[in-house]
Amino acid sequence: MMNLLYNFPDTLPMAKKNHTELFVILLGACCFFCLLLAYNDVQYSHTAIYKNTLQSMLQFNIKQKCEKKKYVAFLKVHKAGSSTVSNILQRFSTRYGLNLVLPNKDRDSQPTMFHVIGRNYDRLIPLPDDEDFNILCNHVVYNRRQLKRWFKNGAFYTAIVRDPKERFLSSAFYFGLLHKITNGTKISRKGVFTNYLRKRIMNSSSSDDLNMAHDFGIKNKYYNNEQYINRYIQLLDIEFDLVMILEYFDESLILLKRKLCWDIRDIVYLVVNSNRKKDEHALSEEDLKILRDIQKPDEMLYSFFTDRFWKQVYNEGPDFFQEVQYFKSVQKRVREFCETGYIKSEFLKIEASRWNNKFHLLVRDCTWMKTSELNLNDIVMKRQWDKYNAFVQNRKANLINVV
Repeated sequence: MMNLLYNFPDTLPMAKKNHTELFVILLGACCFFCLLLAYNDVQYSHTAIYKNTLQSMLQFNIKQKCEKKKYVAFLKVHKAGSSTVSNILQRFSTRYGLNLVLPNKDRDSQPTMFHVIGRNYDRLIPLPDDEDFNILCNHVVYNRRQLKRWFKNGAFYTAIVRDPKERFLSSAFYFGLLHKITNGTKISRKGVFTNYLRKRIMNSSSSDDLNMAHDFGIKNKYYNNEQYINRYIQLLDIEFDLVMILEYFDESLILLKRKLCWDIRDIVYLVVNSNRKKDEHALSEEDLKILRDIQKPDEMLYSFFTDRFWKQVYNEGPDFFQEVQYFKSVQKRVREFCETGYIKSEFLKIEASRWNNKFHLLVRDCTWMKTSELNLNDIVMKRQWDKYNAFVQNRKANLINVV
């Protein structure tokens, strides 16, 4: 016992040491467990925050769906598919009750030019005092200062261009250049333009006044001044939101749809005012070389805006081309319905997709799409005159009541 009591003080430090180590181990385990719980809580919290944020972003995008733009200034370039685009814009304006910029001309006195504004910027069908112009889609020579007077609150500026050599052929048939060259006689199709181009005889009705450069506002005296044309194109680059390309028409319309926040229904179309006879007349290499010299301003415009167009397309992302393919499939169904499908059904049903809302295409929609350019101009011009005349009558009636 004495030995035990004697030895006890010697064993106490060892026991104290063991208890201390055990306490440290237990404390460390508790701390680790607490840290583990805290990490899991933080990780769960971050996951929850991420999910909530993503959900909020999706809800925000849905709520913030853009509104359709209804102020559009379209430069209707001759023989570049512009009649089809004009048809789209005229139907859009009718569907939403919008006002068009229309020339105030008499068809009886000007049967071929009554629908052209040209440089007659002040000769327009008037509007009621409290209303503004929404859409321009008739022929006009581009002048930004004048167009700003029509669109005081701003507008989306767009145009369309075409490969100059293809446009030359189309113009040659449409404006009677081929008939003038051949004097109305039948000659070999091969090389029919060669002698004409060698002499560089530019007929004013089909070339000088109605080329793309003219429509964009470039004056004839600058046609051989490349430096001036380059500066002018840089200005157009700033002023136009989108310049479409006829050779990529469906891609152009999808890009237009996206920038205007429109729907697929707003851009469906049938080709208007197309001339397929031109395909029978090929241009020789000599013809093409001369044309490139003669149409230098048009070549420069087409090259610049084609490059810019594809840059805008690539900025849209990979789903752009998926939407184009979807649009082509819708267009195929639209053509089939408008050709013969309406016989079996009163409407064509297009289901909703990631790119459009559900809509029904009616037989009357086909009729509008098939209506010729001049006849459609008659319809929209009459509608706008009726609207203005009703406003004038109401104003007179109100004045009489006041008196």
